[in-house]
Amino acid sequence: MILGNQKTFRVALGLASTAILFSSCGGGNDPASLNSFIANSTPTPTPTSLAAPSVPACVGESWQTIATSPLAARDEAGIFWTGTDFLIYGGVYWGVSKFNDGARYNPTTDTWTMISSVGAPSADRWDASYAYGNNELFVFGGNGAGGGNTGGLYHIKTDSQAESWTASSTTNAPTPRAYHVSYFHNSKFYIFGGNDTTNSLMPIVGGGGKIYDPAANSWTSIASGPTVGSYFASASNDSNLFVFGGTSSQIPWAGNTTQNGLSTVSNSGAIYDYAHDTWKIISTVNAPTARRSARAIAVGSKFVVWGGWSDNEDNTFNTGGIYDPSTDTWTSMSTAGAPPGGPATAMIYTGKRVVVWGIDNNPLSSINQGVNIGGIFNADTNNWETLTTALNAPAYHGYQGQSYSLWNGSEMLIWSGGYPAVNAGSIYTPPCGAK
Repeated sequence: MILGNQKTFRVALGLASTAILFSSCGGGNDPASLNSFIANSTPTPTPTSLAAPSVPACVGESWQTIATSPLAARDEAGIFWTGTDFLIYGGVYWGVSKFNDGARYNPTTDTWTMISSVGAPSADRWDASYAYGNNELFVFGGNGAGGGNTGGLYHIKTDSQAESWTASSTTNAPTPRAYHVSYFHNSKFYIFGGNDTTNSLMPIVGGGGKIYDPAANSWTSIASGPTVGSYFASASNDSNLFVFGGTSSQIPWAGNTTQNGLSTVSNSGAIYDYAHDTWKIISTVNAPTARRSARAIAVGSKFVVWGGWSDNEDNTFNTGGIYDPSTDTWTSMSTAGAPPGGPATAMIYTGKRVVVWGIDNNPLSSINQGVNIGGIFNADTNNWETLTTALNAPAYHGYQGQSYSLWNGSEMLIWSGGYPAVNAGSIYTPPCGAK
């Protein structure tokens, strides 16, 4: 009940709104008294403790078998990460089939989706190169009647783009070749190296390489560069294309006495500067010993080279080096705890560690006789860590260590490969400290 000129004031006390009965008899409201009352009546708010943000638990090291692919088993396929799926395309099953089909694998749902082959480049090719960027897959060259200097561009279906294939122009295209490499950089595709497929001895292709512009469907040349051997190691980062080693001449075939001994392996290399269109021959001081079929990976601004074979595939290497372009210097990799020597089926960089797996340590055999073990390399401390194979690791299914693996930021996919090839795949998740 309100008496006389009593009025009710509602003031905020802390987080609550409280009704206050203030009396003003006969003289009206007294603002000074009201202000004093409010000041003396307002409690000090109690700080509220905020819960720490939830951090997802790290999933420890594991191997997981994936769903069977609708693609036939094959070797030499291209494999890429689209942002949501692994994209696999092309390849060959030696002595049986060549392929111009592909599929996307979603690791979240463990499902496969075939991509269109309408308008795709001819399947009659092998030893082609593949590269991916800006929602486009680029295919070029290779052995076979459908290879040469032809190729195609696959446009992935997006909200603003329909799924389709476009043939790449042959005007000013690179000369016919196989065993070359392709990389995507700054909206364009770069082609380098390889062997001349118009000559039965397949001599090395010289020159600096070519750039394919998918927007204009046109080719331009890059600066004249070194001639590198067959089966050279290569890698690319935001600034440079790196190449190392390989054979000095035509392809050496194991067991083929008409070709073995006609070439030697090299430990020379070069680096291409994308921004300035320049090549530089790199130092060989402290570089890895001469080899072919080694693997290379970009580790930040540096490059790691590991593994490989000797000239005639009769010796394997479990050694390597770390190349620093800023100082043009090599650091030898430790061999303590390193996997057996040979080309690695998988070599990826997690952002913290280099992971190698599936070593072809039996070079004179064309059958799946490698080992399903590997290692985890810390380039910062130059030491090897254990990669566990007892956790449902797949059997080795490589062929001369050819790589069919890819890192998507949290896990590595290994799929198919081998001779005879297998239609099988697995996801590897590294230990928490290695990713």
